[in-house]
Amino acid sequence: MSTLFRIAVLGCVSLIIGVGVNQFIHQGIRIPILLLALPRTENTVDLKSISVHEAYGLLLNNGPCFIDIRPKIEFEIDHIPGALSIPFNQHYGQANLLETGKKDEIVVVYGFEPSNQEAELLAEQLTEQGFNQTRILQDGFAGWIENGYPLETGKDTER
Repeated sequence: MSTLFRIAVLGCVSLIIGVGVNQFIHQGIRIPILLLALPRTENTVDLKSISVHEAYGLLLNNGPCFIDIRPKIEFEIDHIPGALSIPFNQHYGQANLLETGKKDEIVVVYGFEPSNQEAELLAEQLTEQGFNQTRILQDGFAGWIENGYPLETGKDTER
């Protein structure tokens, strides 16, 4: 066999093994996340956003279910009070993101940045699962902090 052919075969085998191992390790990048780089078709779900001021008002009235899509480590440092931690890189593409919860309850999805593609994708997935009151936090967690709204530390809260 020619040297070039051996290199090509070795490269292909290495790529297949690398992608396979990546799917089984805890911190690996999941295939659905890798597919985000592909061009998307037109969004069929009408996603709505909510300002941090509106979200805070709802929180004061025993409000919505907040979903923090940041990594668990960041969530444990600080998050919106009562928020659930559903890290995007671990949960995107799973069948039932919210096992419990009322489908008509307002669900607010947020990441750190104001415009966050991962938050939009997770909100779209929740809407497709029947959570029709899903919103995206307009200014993200950064906007929440910037406005001086309350924070909570520690692990995930039970809902």
